[in-house]
Amino acid sequence: MGRDGEGGLSNPAPNTPSPQGGGEAHPPTSRWVRARTHRPSHPTPAELTALALAALLLALQFIPFSIRANRELTPGYTTSPRDRPPSRQMSILTGRLQRALNNHFESLILFTIAVVVVTLGNQSTATTQYAAYTYLAARVLFVPAYALGWQPWRSAIWAVGFFATFTMIIAALV
Repeated sequence: MGRDGEGGLSNPAPNTPSPQGGGEAHPPTSRWVRARTHRPSHPTPAELTALALAALLLALQFIPFSIRANRELTPGYTTSPRDRPPSRQMSILTGRLQRALNNHFESLILFTIAVVVVTLGNQSTATTQYAAYTYLAARVLFVPAYALGWQPWRSAIWAVGFFATFTMIIAALV
């Protein structure tokens, strides 16, 4: 294949014989098709995979909270600008689900920073990979621990995720 004037690979003309012989014709393809179907030859770093899974967990965590909040506070309130407090209180469980969700948003900020530092610094090691999946496991366990009021385990599980995040940052800087 030759080069076009823009530095990219040019497509052979439709229905021209293949340079390898055999007379097969090249189907016309565009750069867009090649770009959209190209998969990198290197795997996604484990830390980025853990980050993606943590984001999916956050989305999944939102579902039970939003269903319960809509039932308890009514869609009239939950779809409003919420300029006033709700006329009804949420149940204890719904309040806990909301606080667990907010906590996940907060912890995800720091975990994202850790993943960026490790990934962009090309500092992925067994330690950072283990710490990333430890964070993810702690977040998975944190939701039922918070929802069910497990004391003192909720705080201990949170601490495991917090220290796993800092382990990643420290390991990337050492």
